[in-house]
Amino acid sequence: PPAEEEVNINLQGGQGGYFSGLMSYGNTVGNAGVHVSYLRRQADDLGGTSFALNDLTAKFKLKLNERSSLGLKLGVYDETSNSTYVGLTQNMYDAGGMDYVRLAPNDELKVQRFSLSATHQYKLGDRTSLRTTAFGYTVSRDWRRQDFGSAPVANPTGVIWGDTTIAGGALYMRNSTGNRNRSFMVGGVESKLVHGYNIGLRSEVQVGARLQVETANEQRINGTRFDAISGSLAADELRSGFAQSAFAENKIWLTDKFIFTAGVRMENYTFEREVFRNNYGNGVVDTNVVAGNSVTEIIPGAGINYAVSDAVQVFAGVHRGFAPPGITDAITTSGQVFQLDAERSWNYEVGIRSAITRGINLDVTGFYMDFSNQIIPVSESSGGTGAGLVNGGATIHRGVEAALIFGVGELFKAPFKLDLDVNATYVDAYFQGDRFVGSDENRISIEGNKTPYAPEFFISSGLTFETKEGFGLRFTGTYVSEQYTDGINSEVPSANGRNGKLDAYFLLDGTARYTISKWNTSFMVSCKNMLDERYIASRRPQGIRVGLPRFITAGVNVKF
Repeated sequence: PPAEEEVNINLQGGQGGYFSGLMSYGNTVGNAGVHVSYLRRQADDLGGTSFALNDLTAKFKLKLNERSSLGLKLGVYDETSNSTYVGLTQNMYDAGGMDYVRLAPNDELKVQRFSLSATHQYKLGDRTSLRTTAFGYTVSRDWRRQDFGSAPVANPTGVIWGDTTIAGGALYMRNSTGNRNRSFMVGGVESKLVHGYNIGLRSEVQVGARLQVETANEQRINGTRFDAISGSLAADELRSGFAQSAFAENKIWLTDKFIFTAGVRMENYTFEREVFRNNYGNGVVDTNVVAGNSVTEIIPGAGINYAVSDAVQVFAGVHRGFAPPGITDAITTSGQVFQLDAERSWNYEVGIRSAITRGINLDVTGFYMDFSNQIIPVSESSGGTGAGLVNGGATIHRGVEAALIFGVGELFKAPFKLDLDVNATYVDAYFQGDRFVGSDENRISIEGNKTPYAPEFFISSGLTFETKEGFGLRFTGTYVSEQYTDGINSEVPSANGRNGKLDAYFLLDGTARYTISKWNTSFMVSCKNMLDERYIASRRPQGIRVGLPRFITAGVNVKF
């Protein structure tokens, strides 16, 4: 919450019925502060998508006494959109003219989220503080999706997209729906103690613990019409998990310029899957399958930071990476428990932060991530068919990140601001070790192949110009290099559009702004994808998604 009363209104409008309105109020009176914000965003046709969302957040902070304070945060989120899984086939994309056609116009996603958290901060002494947070939230996500096939179907609506003369090149829309309805509940508490001490060297220790309980109820309801939101219950299950963790970290100033930090974390995750109804290949049956498992991991890490001078810092670190397997990948609907390894890696980084001279700042970081086992999900959303590898095997991710800010105006003491900034990432991500895909008769080794959706180069550069009179311009260019979409590294696209190389693309965005200081008001016009670049953003989950076309918005921001 701000120290004084503050009102902020930000309104934007654009093509396709786009509207965004953000309003906020904040104030502090005595020992109590409040900040409330409300966001309304909607569009009738933004790149073929319509949506409407409301997001309300309220924060309260109360100073109980000189040593303690209490904070509350409330959140309410509601969204309705016509999000869909189905995308273009390759021939539909090549032919053009269908980039933003709504192939399944009755698909509808509804999301509601309610969240609450309370944080208590207590100062035990001059060098000791305790922070405790209790949190909880619920989410419901109901998704109506029209069924379709890549070959003639038994219950067609008569709507067919694409070229029927090409195997896999057409979409046959079915007169039925598969409603994927899910609800989640999460709750927990986390506490962290920070204590500064001196035993010849200045030191600071942090210790903490966290408990979390979560449940997920998933249902599939099959409707007998293309727009049905109800029907027969085809699948019903409950997944639950209990996570507990504890950590300790110690920071030591070996000198005023040299800091060493080391820590360790313990994670334990116990999970269970209960299947009440499912289709096992011979029809939907009621069942009562219950199975569970547990994983535990000790996660160490260490890092250093050395101030070579006031303008240059060198840092390095190493830590263990860990993530438990997803419950649906670890336990089948028949109750079989796969002895999955958790996702584990060793991660290394070394870098430098520097202010080379007035107006020039350069940060460079090299990283190396060695996954002994990277879990490859087999869910439909990741392009799988529901069966296949779960322990994905070893992968390597190595590369460099760099950020440069070149303040031309500051460097030459110009009466205006002129900044050039560049952010660039190079990453070489590939499979290593014995790794095969396909059936036993047609196994293909993918050792050394690029991991999917991992472009080697990502570069974003911006040029900012601002005058003292309140006029400003900013142009941003973004380059993304080519990517593969499967482990085989297919060059030639598949007929259904789901596999094949993604070509590199470049996007140019621009914003013009004028600020009237005495009114605390700014006006702006923005254009995304100024060159109207046509590119494939993704081939997942079920077909080609074309990137957003040229999109213009205008808006105003007022502060009171």
